[in-house]
Amino acid sequence: DLIENAKLLEIQIEQEALNRELKTAREIQQNLLPVKLPEFKDLDIAAKLIPAKEIGGDYYNVFEISEDKTLFIIADVTGKSISAALIVSTIYSAVITYFDQNEDKFELKDFVNCLNRILLQSTTAEKFATAWFGLYDHSAKTLESVNAGHNVTYVFDSKGELSELKTGGLFLGSFDLEYNSESVSLDTGNVVFFFTDGVNEA
Repeated sequence: DLIENAKLLEIQIEQEALNRELKTAREIQQNLLPVKLPEFKDLDIAAKLIPAKEIGGDYYNVFEISEDKTLFIIADVTGKSISAALIVSTIYSAVITYFDQNEDKFELKDFVNCLNRILLQSTTAEKFATAWFGLYDHSAKTLESVNAGHNVTYVFDSKGELSELKTGGLFLGSFDLEYNSESVSLDTGNVVFFFTDGVNEA
């Protein structure tokens, strides 16, 4: 009985240590998400992330590239595990590094191609990320879109008519390829809706 109790106590201690590590990892991952979304005179934006587990592979962010341009990102790494969370951290780091090195010459397709090459070098064949990128030009009122194997992004016009943004390429970290983009004009009352497959699964 003493041996059995000692084993159970050891398992309990290991589990508590793992839970503490997962809690810390979750806090770190939460820090990669925007604490507060930016505010714009011409856009209303909202986002919600409800993790299925302590940590996972979903990520989103909004970056003000310049006075006229804003970048929207949503990504979903395969699996809901520690390895998926690590790849989310890699994506975040790559995004910030790209901004630092290309502050005055941001180009959406080049950005996505660069991110894909980084993931090719830093992930395994079983791990990849689907993602959608939208670059909004506030002056021209246009949205440039790159869909990297992600769920279709929907655009609803003021009449409720639906269009889909799905041009781009395969998921990130799968093959070294060049991504394509498409652009749409947005008017007052338009709604752009993007999401991960957690919505479908729910």
